[in-house]
Amino acid sequence: MPNEGCAHEKSAPREMLEELPQSQAGTGRHKCAVCAYNAGFQDGVAAGRRLASRERRNASEGD
Repeated sequence: MPNEGCAHEKSAPREMLEELPQSQAGTGRHKCAVCAYNAGFQDGVAAGRRLASRERRNASEGD
């Protein structure tokens, strides 16, 4: 899957970018679609890690 880069030194899969708006510029917003993709991806990875940690903790408490 080909990636597309941005001026902010990030990259994202081109076909995923087609679903995102080009800019959400403004205070606290993403500078471009590539940055928006990366922020969302990182949020999803962090949420997955929190869930896995919680499940491991719950499983060990059940022993």
